[in-house]
Parts: sequence; structure tokens; C-alpha cells
Amino acid sequence: MKTKRKLVAVLSILLLMVFVAFMATGCGGEGGASRVSVPEPARMPEVSEPAPMPEQPHISHNLPGPVWNVLGLGIITHIGTSGGAPAENLRSTGFANGVRLYEGRVVDGNSAVDVVDYLREMTTDAGYLATFQNPPTVSIVEGTSDEYTADTLHAVRIVNSVLPYDKQIAFSESYAPGQQADAPSYGNIHVEFLPQYRWPAVAYSEPSTLGIARWWTTRDRKTAHSSHILIDTGEDHDNFTAVIVHELLHALGFYSHTDVTRFPLSIMNPQINALIPLLGTFLLREIDKDAIHATYARFEPGTPASEITAENLGPWESVSFHLRGEFDLGEDTVAFGVSMRNGMAQPWATGPGPAGNLSDNRLLPETATWVGTLLGFTPSGRKINGDARLDVELADLSSGDLLFSGLEYANTQTWGDGDLEYTVHIQDNGFHNWGHESKDEGDVTGAFFGRNHEGMGGILRRRDLTGAFGGKR
Repeated sequence: MKTKRKLVAVLSILLLMVFVAFMATGCGGEGGASRVSVPEPARMPEVSEPAPMPEQPHISHNLPGPVWNVLGLGIITHIGTSGGAPAENLRSTGFANGVRLYEGRVVDGNSAVDVVDYLREMTTDAGYLATFQNPPTVSIVEGTSDEYTADTLHAVRIVNSVLPYDKQIAFSESYAPGQQADAPSYGNIHVEFLPQYRWPAVAYSEPSTLGIARWWTTRDRKTAHSSHILIDTGEDHDNFTAVIVHELLHALGFYSHTDVTRFPLSIMNPQINALIPLLGTFLLREIDKDAIHATYARFEPGTPASEITAENLGPWESVSFHLRGEFDLGEDTVAFGVSMRNGMAQPWATGPGPAGNLSDNRLLPETATWVGTLLGFTPSGRKINGDARLDVELADLSSGDLLFSGLEYANTQTWGDGDLEYTVHIQDNGFHNWGHESKDEGDVTGAFFGRNHEGMGGILRRRDLTGAFGGKR
């Protein structure tokens, strides 16, 4: 049975890689080539920075984590942009609520030298790392299709997965005006989908170009002001996530491109390589993740290139500490975990998708309950573990109650008040608390696993805790 289970796991991973590879290849240049030209952002004249705008209505902060469904067939569902470390690379630490537990250190990051070199390439022609002073808000242009809106939202979730919790991009539920000649208002990133022949004359327009970020800085040229992203909707390509991620990073202050010979699979290469996702990296390579995290967690907006040094980067390791949990559903396996490296926590959860939606499952009892475990880290890297429980009433399959209890540090000292409670919205076979009132702050993204929803799992992100969880019904 173990051999068969491993085979299923390997096939699932391969299918996942093929799916993500299709996405990158779909962003190819003319004729569906596997590489696409993406120019440096077109920097527009500097504009003055006004006073910070008051909080606007209809702005969503701290979006759910990215969810990947292989081929759209529910073969496997993955949450997050990390696959974690395999159990065989970690040491077993026992069991908790039917979940096998593992932990250990793995060299999977980049050196301080690599991160510094990457970021120095990203400085503007004026020589600054021109990032946003405050988290920007992404808006799509009025008239954008549901498909392109979903692609944009998915791209924002991918980038947010490695940004510090308090630096994450917000998403506006209001539309932006199209065909803009001037800069969007301060702190805004507008995304517009147009065939290239309709792009403004100021935009780069070689045939192989699928996207460009028109990018404004403040008058001192040290910080980002706003951006207008254009995505080509030509007929030779039909999936845009990788290109949107690339352009979002330009808008966030990654002005230039990486050295192809130094970082051949970076999402910030001048040409997006279809081999990126074949390594199971969910579009972002570890060098991209390290650079994004370092930019917004270690360096201030407007840092000059001369001050982007290993010394100013601070203590830096290429080793991650991983926590992993897994349990079996017949011949399939559900796994979840979180890694910590240099203050960047990467939670994830993965497992086989159900045969149908939860609302169509006639095998559920009047109250369906899933019980398992949560594993996590505090921002300082202290381990946290506890119990996870999800209750769903048959009379209302649109929401559920998620409880994390018995939360404690590795030395059995209670974390916080020991529990967290969330009301989650259930849609199809996923759940999240985005836009829903809960007892506690934080953001939950989860999914049901197994043919008949026998398992569940997901990720939790808060300012003081990042974790992953899973359990059985």
C-alpha cells in the first residue's frame, strides 16, 4: 500500500507541475513559444507625493492564500506557494490527533550575496530601490472579464504569500478607469487587459511583449508612486498569471530584470522561462521569494544601491526549519506544513480533491466534524502546535466554525490565550474567512480533501503566527 500511495503522490506532483508549466508556456511569445519578452517598466515623469489618503471603502486587505487546482479536475489541491520539505528529509517527532509529525532543517534558500546581487540589479536608473512607503492597492479596469479578474487576484495572492503580513497588497472591489494617460492616484496599481494594438503609444509594443508596467516614482525618484499595468490579450496566449506576477513585482519596485546567467529561472528574467514551474515552484523561485521578503522586511523604501549590502541585510541563512504533518485517506495522503527562514514563514497544504462539492455530499452527518493539528511559527521563529477542529452543520453548508485550541510553544507554555476561533465561508470545496466576522484576527484559507471530503487542511496567517493545519472527519 505504501508503494502505491507513493506512486499516487508522485503522479499527483507530476500533474501539478504539468499544470503550472502549461500556465507559463501559455504566456509565451509569438507562436506559443516557451519564452516571453517582458521589458523593463516604462518609467513616467516623477509626480509629487500627496498626503496619505484616508481609508477607502470596498478595499480588501490580507486576501486568502493562493489555491492551485490541477487541470481544474480536482486531482490535487494545493494551498500556498511552497511545497515544503519531503518527510524523508525530516525527522519523525511522533503523532498528534492522528497526524504524523516531522521537523528538521533543509538548505533550500539563497546566500546573502545572491540576494544582494539580485536586489542591486533591481534599482532604478537613479540608483534607488524605489519601493512603496505603504502597501499599494490593486484595481482592475472597468469591463475586465471574470477570467482576467481571477487571474489578477490569483497573481496578487501569489505575491502576497511572501510579503510580510503588514506589507501585503490590497485589492479594490471598485473598478479603475481605462486607457489612462496620467498616473493613477498615489499608492494605486491599475491592471488593464487590452490587445497590444490598443495600448497607449507610450507603452512598449514589440510583438513578443505580453505585459508592461508603466511606473511612476515620487519627485525625489526614491520611492514608488503608482503603476499602470498593461497585459496583452492577443489570440496566441490565453493564460496570464506569470506575466501579471512579473509586472506586479515591477510595480512594487523591482525596476529592472535579473541576470539570466546568474538566476536562470527567476520570474524577473527579461523572458519568462517555461521551465520555472516544472520545478514545482508555483511561479516564484526561492531567489524571488528571498528577494521580495528582503526588500520589504529588511530595506527601507528609497535605499540607494550603495547601501544594499550583506551587512545591511542583517543576519541571513540559506537554511529553513520545516514543520510537517501528514495523514492518510485510503491510499492517498494529505500533507501540510510551514517553513521558517530569515523571518519569512511559508505555510502550505496539499491533498487529493473531492469527487464533488461539499454541498452535494449526502454522506455527511447532521454535524460534520474534522479533527487534526495545527503547526506554526511566531515571527521570531518559535514553534507553535495545537489542535484543529472544523464543524459544519448540514443545515448550512455555506459556513463553518474553525477552532484552534491548546496552542502552545514547544516547551508547553501556552501561546496567547491558547485558542483562536474563525467563522469560515465555504464555497465548492474550499473555505476562507475573507470578509467574514470572526472572534479573532487573522486570515484562513483551506480546502476539503478526499473523495468524500474525509479530510481538510489549510493555512493561517496573522501578525503573530503563521501556520498550517489539517485533520480527518
